[in-house]
Amino acid sequence: QREKAIQYVYDRYGPHGVGMTATVISYRTRSAFREMGKVLGMSGDALDRLSKKLRQFRFREDLDEIKPMLREAGVDPDAPRIALLLDLAGQVQGLPRHLGQHTGGLVVAAGRLDAVVPNEPASMENRRVIQWDKDDCADLGLIKIDLLGLGMLSALERTIPLIREHEGVEIDLAHLPPDDPATYDMIQRADTIGVFQIESRAQMATLPRMKPRCFYDLVVEIAIIRPGPIVGQMVHPYLNRRAGREAVTYPHPSLKPILERTLGIPIFQEQLLRMAMVASGFSGGEAEELRRAMGFKRSVERMDQIETRLRSGMDERGITGDAQEEMIRGITSFALYGFPESHSASFALIAYASAYLH
Repeated sequence: QREKAIQYVYDRYGPHGVGMTATVISYRTRSAFREMGKVLGMSGDALDRLSKKLRQFRFREDLDEIKPMLREAGVDPDAPRIALLLDLAGQVQGLPRHLGQHTGGLVVAAGRLDAVVPNEPASMENRRVIQWDKDDCADLGLIKIDLLGLGMLSALERTIPLIREHEGVEIDLAHLPPDDPATYDMIQRADTIGVFQIESRAQMATLPRMKPRCFYDLVVEIAIIRPGPIVGQMVHPYLNRRAGREAVTYPHPSLKPILERTLGIPIFQEQLLRMAMVASGFSGGEAEELRRAMGFKRSVERMDQIETRLRSGMDERGITGDAQEEMIRGITSFALYGFPESHSASFALIAYASAYLH
């Protein structure tokens, strides 16, 4: 149904009133290495073989790690041609390579969109793509909406008429029983294969320990099995506190109103932003910069800059030592994997509906 929704927006606002958002494809480690190698006349096969040895390195900062890998592949990293290749790759890394089209991001204008932002024809007839990405749109205050598709929504849509036909029961997804005991019993047993968002091995291993008993438990469950909380070492402390094996504590008394609902453990992106504002004195604009850094592909570099500002703000407010380190680890671990509470709540609704219909 996603395509129908997108077409409706185009029909409603016209070809000059709406446009698909662009995505800026930038040079990453391997693409920078391969393409600068072609500039120097190296063969494609050799470049492909060497680039596979490289992880997401920063050529200038991580050169000491890159050189041994090239030596293992039988290449002298100090040879003039290879040294030049590494230098050129470092210069273009992170620069824009080409424009792509966002999966479902749309910008809608009150008047003509082409009076605000340059655009170009999309591959599909009568559609336009603007030449800015989501960050450019945010900088200029343009409203971007995402119309994305989920397979589970299609499954739910097909299930309702089947239930009506075979069971004689009319189901309304907007008015499901909110705390159905049988549904939560099934979830606690991790009998969730085919259930949206909570069917992975990691989720199924956590459900019997977490024992979700209400909707907000499901919101936390979906958010906590993510790289951010895992890297930030938040999963086991939360489960221990929930089971009463560990006391609920807070890195600083000022954070209790922010972290109380998650037992003193920062799990959601919104909590991290509030922590930065309370503990480090971030303004709303600085918190927005932090939020964008969390979801930005090159956010590691941006987070390094923000961490300095976080620490200085905490020092001014007397938050030092272990408390500061705990808070910094919690915030910076979300750099690439920030998960909003609002997003998790939306997913939890679909997860609950798919579990209930099981």
